[in-house]
Amino acid sequence: MFLHLYSTVMYGSNFFTIAIGIERYIAVHRPLRLVSIMTYERSLRITAGIFIFIALLQIPIVIILVKFPLELPLYSNYQCYLVQRLLELKLEIIWVVHLLLFYVFMILVPTVSILLINLMIICKVHFYTIHND
Repeated sequence: MFLHLYSTVMYGSNFFTIAIGIERYIAVHRPLRLVSIMTYERSLRITAGIFIFIALLQIPIVIILVKFPLELPLYSNYQCYLVQRLLELKLEIIWVVHLLLFYVFMILVPTVSILLINLMIICKVHFYTIHND
């Protein structure tokens, strides 16, 4: 169960990185309005929303782990072992679909989002640098 908690925190950090990237984009794009856009209450709501989203994505995996405990070998990849265990148990297709969606939303979407946000910041800074010289 410790490895599951670790992976949850690891994937959750991706969404917090996205939130920080969006905040930085607003700071570059609209520097004078940043204080009015990113208020303390709004940042608390965003943080709570990220925690709730991560928790909701983890519920089905926790159910699987409670029903079918993993005998995880030492020094193995937790996610690969979980997929292998699901295939061995021949669980309903809904669990496999959930696992695939989990990896898309927890790895692919955050990675692409972080990349795009940083590219937009770089382009904006480059645009201002060229036109202010």
